[in-house]
Amino acid sequence: MANPLGGQKDNISREGMNIYVKQKEIAITVGIGSKLFEIWMWLWGVIPAIICFAAKTPIYIPVIVLVVGALPGIIFQVKKVKAKNALDTQMQKIQHDASLVGNYYQKKLAIIQDLVKIVDKSIDFDKSTYETIAAYRGGSTPQSGAQLNEYAQNVDKLSRSINIALENYPNLESHRHIEDLMQQVKYLNSEIVAAREVYNDSVYMWNRMVYRWPTMMIVAAKNGYTTMIPFTVDADVIERASGSVL
Repeated sequence: MANPLGGQKDNISREGMNIYVKQKEIAITVGIGSKLFEIWMWLWGVIPAIICFAAKTPIYIPVIVLVVGALPGIIFQVKKVKAKNALDTQMQKIQHDASLVGNYYQKKLAIIQDLVKIVDKSIDFDKSTYETIAAYRGGSTPQSGAQLNEYAQNVDKLSRSINIALENYPNLESHRHIEDLMQQVKYLNSEIVAAREVYNDSVYMWNRMVYRWPTMMIVAAKNGYTTMIPFTVDADVIERASGSVL
């Protein structure tokens, strides 16, 4: 039996590869086949009814055939309503999970702002640090999609830049208030990891649902739904973890 992964061949990458997520929402579309399927669900009982009528059978026979033939269309319509409700429920869950992640990041940003205020006179921060804090001060957190991803990555970069700055001033790290704030950041990081995992699970379920043919996929296409983007790890984090960047 052939190995489907081609493990017996010599073209094996010894270097490995980093995997990145494409930040793109894909519109759900259906082809002419799905549209014909919907029409057929309503019309497949019409042809036998016409034949019965042409054969001059008693009038009640083609009427019964027509009513029975309409049942698949009615059933499919009910299933589409249920599919719409299921998709809307999943969308609400994604928004709830995204809001939870956003709240943690807002708390993290507030702590970072406190840190910067405390050590501002002792450390010469990069100009971008102040610009990022100013940009997010008092602003609302995006609730889903690529904007939330961008917001989270910028806050994480801000946190890393402050950590690097503090490492150059060990006497400041021993400051009791600063140490408490750093511990709060570490705690929030663990909460963020858990919340992001829940969000990604919800997004994964959504992306499966919108491609479930025929009912959910047809409903998703008709309502203009798209796939959703999961939370991703910053490329800088991947490079640091792989050892390419110290």
